Amino acid sequence: MLLSHLSLAHFRNYLQLELDLPSPVVLFQGDNGQGKSNLLEAIYFLATTRSLRAGIDRELIDWRAMQEPIPFARIAGTVKKARGELKVEIVIRADRAERPGSALGEVGGKQTGLSKRIKINGVIRRAMELIGQINVVMFSPQDLDLIAGSPHLRRHYLDIANCQVDSRYCRSLQHYNRVLIQRNHLLKQIREGRQPPENLEFWSEELARWGGYLLWRRQATVDELNGTIDSYHHQLTASGRRLRISYRSSLQEATEGWEPASQQPPTDVVLGPEEAAVQGLQARFAEALRRYRRRETLQGVSLVGPHRDDLLFLADGIDINVYGSRGEQRAVALALKLSEVEFMQRATGERPILLLDDVMSELDPARRRLLLETVGKSGQTLISTTDMESFSPQFLAHAALFRIENGAVTPLAQPDQQSYNQDRPV
Repeated sequence: MLLSHLSLAHFRNYLQLELDLPSPVVLFQGDNGQGKSNLLEAIYFLATTRSLRAGIDRELIDWRAMQEPIPFARIAGTVKKARGELKVEIVIRADRAERPGSALGEVGGKQTGLSKRIKINGVIRRAMELIGQINVVMFSPQDLDLIAGSPHLRRHYLDIANCQVDSRYCRSLQHYNRVLIQRNHLLKQIREGRQPPENLEFWSEELARWGGYLLWRRQATVDELNGTIDSYHHQLTASGRRLRISYRSSLQEATEGWEPASQQPPTDVVLGPEEAAVQGLQARFAEALRRYRRRETLQGVSLVGPHRDDLLFLADGIDINVYGSRGEQRAVALALKLSEVEFMQRATGERPILLLDDVMSELDPARRRLLLETVGKSGQTLISTTDMESFSPQFLAHAALFRIENGAVTPLAQPDQQSYNQDRPV
């Protein structure tokens, strides 16, 4: 999977960009604040329709777009895949006030909305139809929060990874979130005496229905990641401690001691092991909701389900989330991302595009070397950096080099290896 061309208009600090990417390995060098991260963010957005950095899509529109009749940002790319070429375009448009001089997003004192138009090979599609067409794995210094940050970040990480390889997961997640909002609203109304308790039954069944598949897919993904993360962790740390990921489900405590009733499906229905496991989780989820019904009604919120779950990173049983040093947490985060690349390749048959956003300065020489060796295996890798001292002449010789300055991207000539080696600090 190779991104061969990227086109930007009014995206962040990019007024206009048409960029050909001639090599599987591309290095973008520039000072801080010039647009390196913005460029990689655009590629991530093209694949997922989401930004890892912006709170709302409005932030992606360049302030200079205010001079346009209709403020907008455009991200487009051409991707070469095993099955052929794919052209994707996303246009984010912000409504403007009709009166002259009005601020973006305000009409008569009210907030206006955004529209997002997606085209795949020239045909308008929904976001759900784009996710999974382009696969990316992004690693940035902020990914340390995956290990040390809140459970919400780890759940979001699992959702993004799974949505890129499993359309059923993406659909189930969308339905689950909608049901969760409705159920929480109803719980508050029941607590206030404005709705009868029996109205909760339908929404509990729906939550268990859609949540069962999320639980199964997440656990299956964790099992896949566990197949490689310990090896990467060992290479990164030279540690003898075994690293494994544990999926901590809120259903475990809620259904302690519960055993599902033995139910035989109709004779004309034969369930495969996956669907049987999903149905088992749906039944367990439904039981948890029955047990927690009174508590949830009193608090006015859903207390069990995938939206309350977490990942634990255990080194010989020690919780790195809590007890790991910053260096240990950084190594675990990097091992997780490298494992994610392998997971996506197994799931899709194609190696995802790897985006490395200014991470070399965060790594010691041994970890840089491992990362660059992994980069050189196959697939496409796009790297941003403030300087090139972290890269060997051999690596640079096989990379396309670009300079980014104030939202402008220009090619760089290959450095002279002899002078480069002489100038390089020992």
